[in-house]
Amino acid sequence: MWLTSGTTGMVRLFTAIEIDDDARFAIAREQARIASRLGEDKRGLTFVRTQNLHLTLVFIGEVGQDQATAITAVMGVTLPQLPFRATVGELGVFPVRGAPRVLWLGLIEGTQQMIELHHRVAVRLGVTQDCTSATAFHPHLTLARWRGRRPPAHKVLAMGWRRRPVTIDVGAVTLFKSHLSAAGPSYTSLAQARLQCP
Repeated sequence: MWLTSGTTGMVRLFTAIEIDDDARFAIAREQARIASRLGEDKRGLTFVRTQNLHLTLVFIGEVGQDQATAITAVMGVTLPQLPFRATVGELGVFPVRGAPRVLWLGLIEGTQQMIELHHRVAVRLGVTQDCTSATAFHPHLTLARWRGRRPPAHKVLAMGWRRRPVTIDVGAVTLFKSHLSAAGPSYTSLAQARLQCP
């Protein structure tokens, strides 16, 4: 199990699916529409910056430098799964009742392949998860997070997703290092595991 508690000298890592610029800009335009529709309810809502949009597969957390080196090595090896195409276009929130904390975009195609890929990466990293638990993997792309005042979930979901579905070509999994600062997070790519025919 790679997960450890954070201390000085630790590195914060996660694996994700990168998306191309066309998909990023389409999603950014929808973020702007949502912000406009929310009006005063957008207070306390922070949208993910366009350059940071991605679909997280496995969040690893903070690890020591030696573990980070080992993880980088294993995530540079190909994964035995065919490349596939995923489509996003379903607006959702976490939690689904009450005041939401996270606004996300879910998959309408490619969900099963993404779950299988998540499992392969989790096994490679030694991260186990109960698929029947409330925290089971739900493929999604985070659009924004609320801090403080939050509107009712049903009001946000009623806006729906108004643009054409966005297609993501999934051909690799990228290992990222995350750096947190007052200006927001920034990500550095450390390794990439290409998908190939098993």
